[in-house]
Amino acid sequence: MSIEPEVPYEADTVYEDTWRDPTILPDRNALNMARGGDTSLSYPNEEASKPDRTPDDYWILPPNATFVDIVGAHKQRIEGIRNSTGTYISFNEARHQMDIWGDRVGIEKAKTYFSHIAEGIIQHKTDKKPKSATWEKANKELTGKAKLKREKLEARLVEERSFQGRPIVAPTYNAVFAIPDHSLPLVKLLGEKESYLNSLRAECKCHMWYDESFNLIRLASNSEKAVKLASARIRNWYLKCTRRLTPSTLRLIHQPSENLMVHFRTLPIGFMSYQYATAAQEAEMQQQHRLLEPIVSGYLQKLENLIDLDDNEEEAPKEDTISERIHTLNTRNQVSIQRALGEGLESLRLLDWEIRLKIRYGQICLVNYPSKKKVNYTIENLTDKYLPNSKFYSVLAPCIGKTREDMSQLFEFLSTRCEEYSDSPRTSFSIDALQYPTFSPPPSHRRGEVVPPRGDPWKTVLTASFTSEGRVGLWNCLTDCDALVAINCANLESEYSWEAKLEHARRLSTEADTPHKQFANALRQSPENRLVLVNVPEYVPKTVTQKTKWTYGWGDYVVEIGKDELWDISLIQRGESILPIDLGSVDPHRTLFKVAIYKEVWRNRFAENLFLKVGEAPSWTSNDFLATETEDVQLLMEVAKQFGDILSREVPVYWSKSELQSSLV
Repeated sequence: MSIEPEVPYEADTVYEDTWRDPTILPDRNALNMARGGDTSLSYPNEEASKPDRTPDDYWILPPNATFVDIVGAHKQRIEGIRNSTGTYISFNEARHQMDIWGDRVGIEKAKTYFSHIAEGIIQHKTDKKPKSATWEKANKELTGKAKLKREKLEARLVEERSFQGRPIVAPTYNAVFAIPDHSLPLVKLLGEKESYLNSLRAECKCHMWYDESFNLIRLASNSEKAVKLASARIRNWYLKCTRRLTPSTLRLIHQPSENLMVHFRTLPIGFMSYQYATAAQEAEMQQQHRLLEPIVSGYLQKLENLIDLDDNEEEAPKEDTISERIHTLNTRNQVSIQRALGEGLESLRLLDWEIRLKIRYGQICLVNYPSKKKVNYTIENLTDKYLPNSKFYSVLAPCIGKTREDMSQLFEFLSTRCEEYSDSPRTSFSIDALQYPTFSPPPSHRRGEVVPPRGDPWKTVLTASFTSEGRVGLWNCLTDCDALVAINCANLESEYSWEAKLEHARRLSTEADTPHKQFANALRQSPENRLVLVNVPEYVPKTVTQKTKWTYGWGDYVVEIGKDELWDISLIQRGESILPIDLGSVDPHRTLFKVAIYKEVWRNRFAENLFLKVGEAPSWTSNDFLATETEDVQLLMEVAKQFGDILSREVPVYWSKSELQSSLV
């Protein structure tokens, strides 16, 4: 009994060429045949290498695509597919299909490649097809629920339009909103053709109009509640239009329990830099970056005379030589963090942006500090003179481990002391790219018309997760990603320091036909759970990061262990650009494990901002983060240090093995 899969023909059957769709254009091989030229569709020595059995599977060409459309003029695409999938492929002209031999994984990958090429060809031909007038069916008369729904929609639109302009009859309740800033462009506040004001009128059911003579907006309604709501919304909208973001960067040192000095040491062997870089850039970072290394300076002991110095006597108590300035270090840190987070949260509160707050762990790395002088600094000098200086640049290097083995003790601790989330681990993919937010407009054929330049492409980050079938599930695309508040705090008595970041970004539309939407819809996940990405016009991926996150409940906080596997697209060799890139065939260029903690309630609060309408405000305020019984800056600092101490106890620094091996050589 044969186990070969069924194919739609017998090997010895001869077919007439009468079934083929007459609308299919003949490819170049067919034209050569008609001219008496070379009729071969095979590769050199194809007959010698072609399997002597029935094909394992097949892929049928679309009726409006030719063989040359699919494989290219010189068959370069089919050769690339054969090399990347490990399959043998031959074109069956009689059946207008590709015969495929190989294992099941390679066959499915080859069919996916062909399907992607065909989709691009069909889309290209559809876009080039000239539009012509066509007949359309007359709209059917609505009945039942559909008619009632349509009538309600029309009635609502009529009601909304009734609030545009000034009221005919003087309403019962009136109010005014004086615009303090005379330099604010009205179009920014009211919108094009008063689009923003129309939204407020419709949602608040209130008459609103601009009074140019007094530079104010008048409000009027027969409902006191409507006037109050409209007043609050227009005030919030004005604040959003005029308020500027308040960035802040703090470089702090946690108050030590003993007298310490600090010097800047070179990076240890095997240290992973704070961001991905090329080999040359990585070597330069190793030379110019530094870490903070503490030195115990000791205590002073006063003796009245040498006669009293006796080995048999009890040791005299050590005298605390920590200065008063150091004794108040944490108090001063608390005041600085309170101010930075308070101003940052308030400046973001009314924006419909993506907002995130996390505490991450790692080593504080001094950037571009090439001096090789071994100078010891007091903590007073660092905290009062050097760290506040804007020229002093330091960041958190987030790598906690390079392998799962490095993190084994932490996984064991969390598994026994905490509760793992049911959907842990979670896997998603993050693509950093350069793109334009929309496709370029079609070229104009008008004589003398000059197309304005589009400017530089945008930096975007597309994040996508996948369903169990390997299709794209939830995804979003962000731009203007930045950290508004960055607070890194070095703990000199621990292996790990911490950094709190308040980050923001703007979401791009996922509804319109855009480069990032086409790219996201074409993404696939391979059987090896790696990303398969395709080429989309005006979207250039730079790096791809596969993020695997294990999450555990630790009191009120969520502990997140993340594994980042990064691919640099520029380092991946590609044959034909139209073919998809399967990252399963390429090892990651950088792999590291990271650790962070956050509160689930923080995410829930910030989620409100994504759905804010014109003039709306979220329910949270900065006091919810900084001035409640369960949340304030002091508690945040204590929790950050507490978990940092757990990391120091459970996770040895990953470069210790490299330094040990180097010392033995």
